[in-house]
Amino acid sequence: MASTKLHRRQIRRENYLAFLDATTRVEVVHAKLVTRFTNERWPLDAPLDATEIDQYIVDLKSAVSTVRQALPRVYLAGVKRIMGHASYLHATVLLVETLAERCRKEHMASVLPSDLKADYRRADRDLEVGMYRFARAARWKV
Repeated sequence: MASTKLHRRQIRRENYLAFLDATTRVEVVHAKLVTRFTNERWPLDAPLDATEIDQYIVDLKSAVSTVRQALPRVYLAGVKRIMGHASYLHATVLLVETLAERCRKEHMASVLPSDLKADYRRADRDLEVGMYRFARAARWKV
């Protein structure tokens, strides 16, 4: 009986870690995009490199896909509080992806409008906060 509980706990830990690793990948790529798109001196510094941005978008989509694949495992662990944090984090990841695609499509040749820049920074903050809250809640359940 004790070994079964220990085994479940280990599986839950691995699933939570996989979800956090996936969101960390999103955060890393997103940080690069935020730096490019919200640069106050751009386009004066230099034009954005479309090839570089496109690669970041590909990397972001791959990371988002990994989050999407890891989410059901978190849900299957059945801890409602953690499921709530995972859902919030997943929604933030999807928002990050949408903002990146929108910026790529509409603003490669012009500075982001201030409202979109604010959305981008807010998504960055929400991603960080979501990751922290998920990790904190998961730590108490593993």
